[in-house]
Amino acid sequence: MLVQSLLESDRTLDRQNARFDVALNNMSQALCVVDQQQRVIVCNSRFLELFELPANMVQPGALIE
Repeated sequence: MLVQSLLESDRTLDRQNARFDVALNNMSQALCVVDQQQRVIVCNSRFLELFELPANMVQPGALIE
């Protein structure tokens, strides 16, 4: 039962993450969310495009200065 419940939770989380990713990357606006220490939490492809940044430079946890 526990394993089945965990697997279902994992599938649900995967679906939610996929929906979030689609919504985030289909926005026409650039978006970048940072924490109090100015580390990236999330950004979308429009943000990378607008500032001509490679995706590997702006990963979650990267410091924005």
